[in-house]
Amino acid sequence: MAFIEDQRFPESISYGAVSGPEFQTEVIVVNSGFESRNANWEQSRARYDVGHKGRNKATTDELIAFFRNAQGRAHGFRFKDWTDFQVNHASGRLKKLPRLTFKLQKHYSTGASRYVRDISKPTSVEVKRNGAVVNVGTLAGQYVLDKTRGLVQFAPDRVIGIAMITQAVTATVTTTSAHGLRSGMVVDFSLQAGMMPLNDVSAIVTVISPTSFTVAIDTTTYPSFSTGSANNSMLRISVQPDELLTWQGEFDVPARFDTDTMQIEVIDKDIYSWGQIPIVEIRV
Repeated sequence: MAFIEDQRFPESISYGAVSGPEFQTEVIVVNSGFESRNANWEQSRARYDVGHKGRNKATTDELIAFFRNAQGRAHGFRFKDWTDFQVNHASGRLKKLPRLTFKLQKHYSTGASRYVRDISKPTSVEVKRNGAVVNVGTLAGQYVLDKTRGLVQFAPDRVIGIAMITQAVTATVTTTSAHGLRSGMVVDFSLQAGMMPLNDVSAIVTVISPTSFTVAIDTTTYPSFSTGSANNSMLRISVQPDELLTWQGEFDVPARFDTDTMQIEVIDKDIYSWGQIPIVEIRV
């Protein structure tokens, strides 16, 4: 199976689709009438039907070509859901992942309730950090966008060399120069050798001196820190937990046909009717 990343399902056909999100819930009703409900999916997935009547030959040819290239249910593709394809800074958030990487998300709020949706196929993105627009690039504090996975990776604001990490229940980190950190800040470890289980790990620091701090990580069973690689072992400092990251833009839905058969009826010269053509959102 593959994903047709560079081709979006024709917008002129997706416009007018019957669509909406679905969940999978098991409902068990006992004799008293009380119910037990179990939500099997943490996130919903959308379903669409792009069947139409009275379409012309050019549009029908476009649909057939796309269906053949997708090979029915075999390959995924981008789909524009005209009922839900935009995010603003009030609803767009970024979830922290390893390596200074963040996942684009959209929040749906109803009163005090909030539903969080991962966005994997953005088409346009503007990121703000504490209300200020962040530039795209590889310089300090900038970011690179992966439109195929919905990931934002920040370049570190600064890096600090590591001189030593102890093997202890609460590890002590010594830096090669004054770190300038405050207790409660988060650092990301970048190691090339030695204590590799710490590589790409994020940790909250407790400062004990201008060049040392502790992290609540038990390193007693880790390989010893490699002093020979000290110059290549770094702390990456970037977005902190008390900072606000938001985004706005537009996104596609990763989807596939939910049928291997297409039925097209010729109504009249240059007039065609398409039966049900189900499309379903997929996890990527």
